[in-house]
Amino acid sequence: MRLPVEYRQTGVSIGDVCIIDIAHGRFDFLFNIFLDSGHPIQRGGVPEGFCPLRPTQVESDIEESIIYGANSYLASSTLCKTSGVNSS
Repeated sequence: MRLPVEYRQTGVSIGDVCIIDIAHGRFDFLFNIFLDSGHPIQRGGVPEGFCPLRPTQVESDIEESIIYGANSYLASSTLCKTSGVNSS
């Protein structure tokens, strides 16, 4: 509830910079690298000298490849399904 209303309406987005506090189960949003410093979501401030990135600036860094075909899946013996918050 401490996040800007605009952030709560849209939720997590590509470009969000945050601190993940596993011990307390929190996602502490700091700012978004794609939005101007004056955007309502940035009300907590941005770093000094901040200049937002534009998606076209990073588009060339994105690679697309088909690694797994149809009807493929990933599995791991180290993953397990849990419910609730781990208290340990």
